[in-house]
Amino acid sequence: MRTRIGLMLTGSALLLMSSNASADHPGICGAARRAFEPADQWTRANFRELRELEADVDPQVCPDLAGRISDRINQIVERPPPPPPPRLDPSDGPRTAAGPAAVRRLYINEEPVRDVLRDNQMVSDLRYDQYHVRLREGDGVRVVVQSQAFQPIIAIGNGLLPNEFSQLAFVEAQTGETNATLEYVAPNNGGGTVSEYVVVVAATAAGDYSVELSQFTPPPPPPPRTIQIGQTQSGELNERSARGGDYDQPLDIWRFQATAGQPVRIFMGSEEFDTYLIVGREVDGAFSEIQRNDDGGRNLDSLIIFTPDQSGEYQIRAMAFSGAERGPYTLSVEAPVRVTDVEPRRISNNTNAWVVEGEIGPDSASDENFNYYVDHVFRARRGRHYVVTETSGSAIVELGRMRDGELQRIDFFTEETVRPYNAVEFDSDRGPYILRVRSASPGLTGAYSLVITEREREESAPAPEEAAAAPADDAVLCRYLRSQFESSTWTTDNASELNDLRSVVDPQQCPLLAEEISVRVTQLYPEPADPAASPPSSR
Repeated sequence: MRTRIGLMLTGSALLLMSSNASADHPGICGAARRAFEPADQWTRANFRELRELEADVDPQVCPDLAGRISDRINQIVERPPPPPPPRLDPSDGPRTAAGPAAVRRLYINEEPVRDVLRDNQMVSDLRYDQYHVRLREGDGVRVVVQSQAFQPIIAIGNGLLPNEFSQLAFVEAQTGETNATLEYVAPNNGGGTVSEYVVVVAATAAGDYSVELSQFTPPPPPPPRTIQIGQTQSGELNERSARGGDYDQPLDIWRFQATAGQPVRIFMGSEEFDTYLIVGREVDGAFSEIQRNDDGGRNLDSLIIFTPDQSGEYQIRAMAFSGAERGPYTLSVEAPVRVTDVEPRRISNNTNAWVVEGEIGPDSASDENFNYYVDHVFRARRGRHYVVTETSGSAIVELGRMRDGELQRIDFFTEETVRPYNAVEFDSDRGPYILRVRSASPGLTGAYSLVITEREREESAPAPEEAAAAPADDAVLCRYLRSQFESSTWTTDNASELNDLRSVVDPQQCPLLAEEISVRVTQLYPEPADPAASPPSSR
């Protein structure tokens, strides 16, 4: 699991900052944008890294980039957007060199079909063939694709590519492998209906392959395991796991007893795969979903906090995000206790700057949604200008004053706020103020670090031409970030962390440090010269 630069909330991805709520800041969101572009570099082969990049980019801070990443993910996984070629039936004849392939039919337990992926039928950068297959309710099918030319992807769904295919399950061969196997069981509603499905074989390269269908009888899924509130259990998703979810993912079913009105915190984490959580209960013999989460925990880990509306047994579906992922995981179920009576920390005066370190955890105060927070009493000097920054980028900073035991907020982030949400900036009139550091999502815990700088009010600041004459790094914030830069030997092995650090260094505020980091990135990746050569953040 990735270790990030600086003091940050445990298990939270770096939240990139922007100075405009409706458009990306070109300097601050630029690092992630350079990692993303060009968009067509992202395929099934590096889909996991794209998901990690998506987790690093907050849509409220970099809305344009987040939208483009989401669009690319949908192109790869769901419905690729290129204009559709003519849909052909088997009666239209065999494939020609100039046109798309006819959609042939596969049959279970027959000889393998041999074919070739060519450039004349593509979605995005994936070449593909597709086949009709009929399945009765409850039938299981095993699809095996073998090739010496490419790393295959297999998908099964309804409708035809490129514009009508709705995916039900998919698998991608492991890196370096040229064979792949997908197992799928048609939903059984008890009617015995035979339905038409589509099997897709795809790859980024062209070449020969064979595809074969055989009958698949899945082993009975293991019975639900029991976990009690207050426990942490270990599990593993493998070939024996049950399957379900939107994309026929492997899953384990856990059950626990809950009390109406008592909040429950469920966390699933893994160092091997992207986790996915669903919590619900059985209603009239069928599973009824209450809540789901993908990346609410650490990096690609999952976190749910919910309050049951009735006492009884509930179920957790601990699963992988995609059908190809496997591996060990941990699952914990806790009863979080809301704490409200916590004394604020006091920030001692210094010459012109302060660095305040702390930790948000279950013992911290929290709101009704279990967003943990720590309050700090700050006695600002009248007539001075202050900038407060949470340097991990993983917490929300709010400014206010206490009145009748409640924080009356003066400055806080909204979608219309033209500033990063991990910073506040204000001119003081009288003290004391309350600086609240709040977890970026419910239940999230970990370390934080506040850097507070003080200067004369704006009207007393030097004229712009005078200030620009002698560029220099801000003495406190930049010194703190510089210590992170100089504490490591930067190589290609930890270049993603260097990329993360670069994204939080403002070139206008820390010009010297920003230049040094850019030089080091260029040294690590001299070819190609395009800045897109800097790596995306990886797990």
